[in-house]
Amino acid sequence: MKSIRATLALVWIALALAALALAGCSKSLKNLLVPNQPPVVRLTSAPYDTTNRYFYAYKLNWIGDDPDGRVVYFIYTIDPPAIRDSIKWTKTTKNEQIVFFKATLKDDQSSTHAIDYHTFVIRAVDDRGDSSKPVQRSFFSFTVAPTVQIDDPQPSHQGTSYVTPSLLIHWTGEDPDGQFTQKPIKYKFALFDAGTTPTIQQVLTDTGYPNPPDTLLWKMFSPSGFASWDSVGGETTQVRYTNRTPNKDYVFVVVGKDEAGAYTPIFTQDTNVLRLSVKLASAGGPALTMFNEIFTFTYSQGGYDPANGADVEVPAGQPIRFNWSATTDPGASVASYRWRLGGDVSDETPRTNENTDIGHWSSPSLNTTSATVGPFASDTVLFFYIEASDNNGLKSLGVIRFAVVKPSFDRALGVVNDTRYLLDAYRVGTTTYLAPSGSWPTAAEFDTFMFARGGYPYRGNYPAGSVSRKGIFQGYDFDTITTRTGAGDLTVPLRALGRFRHLIWISDQVAGAQGGVGLADGISALRYMNDRNRVNTLATYIKAGGQVWMMGSGIAHECQAAFEKGDGGTYTFGTELIPGRFLYDVIHWRNDVVDAGGNIYQYLKSPRAIPHSAGAPNYALLPNRMRTKSLALGDSLPPYRTSGFYQTQLAFSYLSLDNFIIENVNPDPTGAPMDSSVMDTLYNVRIPDPLSFFPIATYYRGVENSSLLFTAFDPWLFAKVDFVQLTSFVLENVWGLMKTGTPDPMRPALAISSRPIRTAPPAGLLNFHGSARSLIGGGSRGATRRVLTSPGHRPQE
Repeated sequence: MKSIRATLALVWIALALAALALAGCSKSLKNLLVPNQPPVVRLTSAPYDTTNRYFYAYKLNWIGDDPDGRVVYFIYTIDPPAIRDSIKWTKTTKNEQIVFFKATLKDDQSSTHAIDYHTFVIRAVDDRGDSSKPVQRSFFSFTVAPTVQIDDPQPSHQGTSYVTPSLLIHWTGEDPDGQFTQKPIKYKFALFDAGTTPTIQQVLTDTGYPNPPDTLLWKMFSPSGFASWDSVGGETTQVRYTNRTPNKDYVFVVVGKDEAGAYTPIFTQDTNVLRLSVKLASAGGPALTMFNEIFTFTYSQGGYDPANGADVEVPAGQPIRFNWSATTDPGASVASYRWRLGGDVSDETPRTNENTDIGHWSSPSLNTTSATVGPFASDTVLFFYIEASDNNGLKSLGVIRFAVVKPSFDRALGVVNDTRYLLDAYRVGTTTYLAPSGSWPTAAEFDTFMFARGGYPYRGNYPAGSVSRKGIFQGYDFDTITTRTGAGDLTVPLRALGRFRHLIWISDQVAGAQGGVGLADGISALRYMNDRNRVNTLATYIKAGGQVWMMGSGIAHECQAAFEKGDGGTYTFGTELIPGRFLYDVIHWRNDVVDAGGNIYQYLKSPRAIPHSAGAPNYALLPNRMRTKSLALGDSLPPYRTSGFYQTQLAFSYLSLDNFIIENVNPDPTGAPMDSSVMDTLYNVRIPDPLSFFPIATYYRGVENSSLLFTAFDPWLFAKVDFVQLTSFVLENVWGLMKTGTPDPMRPALAISSRPIRTAPPAGLLNFHGSARSLIGGGSRGATRRVLTSPGHRPQE
């Protein structure tokens, strides 16, 4: 019986064990048979002491091991409380993780850092639910605290910003070590009444404090004090206050908070502390700037005077676009713009149609910053009005009086000499000219080289038998305009430019650098017309359909000098080089432009000098390169010249970045777009160190204005044979102009025009700013040219 009972007992035990196995209780059984060994965890990458600072976003690594099973997950906690039961654990199956630690306390070792003390604890859990002994590491974490810069109104420790009762304050923030964003995630700000907060005012103004005001401000505005301040998310960077009391002083303070919880620790009156004094709003309102490719006009202050504005000429038969912007008193902001063409500015009758009823005010809008009107018939004078309103309800009026002019285009070619080379000098006590000196050319040498008929004896005290050589333009039907007049107003009248179908505008590095008044060192006309509150009649001429070749190393600088921001002859797209600038709008150099000079580099025909669309010139007729002057190429010394003729250094401007101009060239505005490249690069400068090729000569032939060639170097300083070939390419291949006199022996004969040569010049033609010293050049318009020159200028025929 005992054996039977023992056998039955063993059976029941076996069945029980099977049931337990089926019920998933094998683990409990194992626990009954073998005691579980707990897992272990080890930190393989973690802060190791409290003597250093560790970045707040720290990547920790750990490994776990279970001698009698496997580790199934880990649990960790940061800064556990003293009461163990209230610890909040985070579960993970990973072996590494970037953990973010707060860093909120001002670091005494660094004014830009914030720190916090932390303890990281981790445990491993095995497949039986047992956990390892905790492993912990204590350390200090740090973060680079965010910074905030108030940018409008501009703060300054040197004084107070005067603002209107309604003001807008704008700032920017930066968190350089942010992981998800490089901006603060929150801003806190407050506006204090300085009269009721004397401590702030005293700290800001009392120089007798033993500590710097910034340190005292930190103590006053500790993070515990930020709780009562207003707050906005990181995407909001401005606040508007209204109905501030005039003649009262305020202090505005703003701080940022980053991902680690750190607040801006630095308070300065040049960054995030703004002293304000509220004054009654000025009577003027916003100060308007009005511009397009023809002019730029900025009011010195706001006002509402219909008689005060810009006076410009615009071409007939062309739509005209006017653009505008405005600035306000500190703290104020532009609320809206509106515009109208003509009419009574006090007439508030609303438009019946926003697009066609332009004789009434448009609907106010902050986004309305341009309008296109026209085209108009010639010989009319019209008024365009712009009104700007600010957030205080103050208004200003901008006025553009524009005369519509239709160029006659009755002559083939005009050449504008806008250079400022050295004038001839007399020997003291005599009427004898001194021999030319310095670098070639002087003003007279330049005029002779470019325009002389050739074969005529030199005037003055030149050696007997000195005979002039043919100028570059000899044989073409051309007239010249000199801008070297000594006049105060150097605007070239549109009626003078508008006589010519084609125009060559020549300037040089000397002209680009001049900024004075007078004959000797007077500013060039191009630089004068490209200044603020001036009218650029050359732009109007091109807008009207005149075709232009601009040549010279000073042109880019003359176009941009008034807008230079002090970065050493580099005109940067988006800052200096923007719409409203002649170089950007008309020449179409729309990327970074650099003025350069020094060594003589290679000027090579660009591989891009190939036709990109129908009607492109035959670029095979261009010289393959522009070579420097040499006796071997026929460039012998001019009379009285012993030095300075063969150049050792040259100036130029170039495009430092790609400048692709793509336009819709489909003449049918209702048709499908026909995008085409309309800017061809003619020449590149090869700079050897590092080896680079940059455009220095381009041809724009798009639809935004008439065609324009620009050689941003001085071609007359190169071999004459190459300059002649370049000139022939432009005048004959591009413009279709032919010589009307004896062909120049320096190149193959070309077809000669059968047009008659007029022998007498019309009276009062070209020196439009006053009288001239002499008439030279023979007085005919065919194989010769007519010009009036300035005092001190002695060219040869």
